[in-house]
Amino acid sequence: MEAQLKLKIRNRKNAMFYKTLSGASISDVITSIIATAGKAGINVFNYFNLLQREREK
Repeated sequence: MEAQLKLKIRNRKNAMFYKTLSGASISDVITSIIATAGKAGINVFNYFNLLQREREK
C-alpha cells in the first residue's frame, strides 16, 4: 500500500510542472503502465526499452 501511495504522491508533485493537459494525460498513462507492470512482476525499465526497440516494426 505504501509503495502505491508513493507512486501517486510522486506523480502529484510532478504534476505542478506539466505545461499542457496533454502532457499530464501522457504522464498518467505512463504512471499506470509502471504500476501495472510492477504489480505483474515485470521489470519496468526493460519493458520500456523493449517498447522503444520494437516501435518501428
